[in-house]
Amino acid sequence: MNFRNPVKVAHFKDWPIGGANRGECKFELETNKRGTRVLRTTTNKHGAWCKPKMGTYGGAACFVTGDDGKVYILQFTQAASSRRTRRDLPSWPRSSTGRPNLSTSWKGRR
Repeated sequence: MNFRNPVKVAHFKDWPIGGANRGECKFELETNKRGTRVLRTTTNKHGAWCKPKMGTYGGAACFVTGDDGKVYILQFTQAASSRRTRRDLPSWPRSSTGRPNLSTSWKGRR
């Protein structure tokens, strides 16, 4: 699979936030001396930004778009290999129905 369009922030305007409610969602990468981790921030039903949910630290990372149109988190591990993650990220661009694809999978080192 080929990847393109590496970015540090991914923003989605039509994200499910619970029940029938939809709002915005922003994925960002935070880097410090401990490594890089993903932050996911959503809006509540009133449109205010909630507290970010933080992932675990790992190696250098970026968001990329795959040949299949889905968004992946590409992150390097300490073993100098890379691991692909597709988790909580909808198709980019959206499917023909306009709804995000929320199927989840984890592809990592075995």
